[in-house]
Amino acid sequence: MEKRPTIMDIARVAGVSFKTVSRVLNGNSSVGSELRDRVLKASAELNYRPNLAARSLASTRHHAIAMVIGKETMEYASSEGWYLPPFVMDFQARALVACQQRGYRFHIEIVDETSSSLAMQLSAQQLHVDGIILAPPLADSATVMEALEQNALPYVRVSPGLEIDRTSAVMVDEYGGAFAMTEYLLSLGHRRIGFIHGHPDHLAAKRRYVAFHDAMSASQETEELTEIGSFTFA
Repeated sequence: MEKRPTIMDIARVAGVSFKTVSRVLNGNSSVGSELRDRVLKASAELNYRPNLAARSLASTRHHAIAMVIGKETMEYASSEGWYLPPFVMDFQARALVACQQRGYRFHIEIVDETSSSLAMQLSAQQLHVDGIILAPPLADSATVMEALEQNALPYVRVSPGLEIDRTSAVMVDEYGGAFAMTEYLLSLGHRRIGFIHGHPDHLAAKRRYVAFHDAMSASQETEELTEIGSFTFA
């Protein structure tokens, strides 16, 4: 059976110490760019894959990140068959690639926001992760954020609508984007335009509707047609 490459092999190929290899693979910023590039190049040439189980046993880190979504999201979608909303699938694919590039595992966790055991569900020991991504609408759940903070588990929110300065967050210009899209349709001469609402608790989706409404109101003889969609295909 072919021998699995080790950090000692990487050090030999890159011409550096094994400590330097270890610092690079663990994301230590103290290593210079030239040495870092040599280590990463040697790692790629040897097709090195870290032993995540061994790394977790050797430290308190799990080398894993999870995206947390609410049980309600899955239950709402179940009327059309069990599936994850499309935007969650996109996030999952991108996050998976990013984690693999850094030697981390990635998975999705479904939690019940109303459960009395929420704090236990969101503990590092229970999830075996080092950090959490909160997707909407949980990104604005005070209950979930408090449980994570109680467990001192780092997290980042995607498109939050409340307490934006409370945590690290990744956001886009929901209002500006939706306003520009509506203006574009109006510029083509359309006046009877439909809008499908997102999940009722999705504050980013609500900002999109406000932008749509503002753009429509600024034009004459327009007609809004709206429906509740909650991100389902139907």
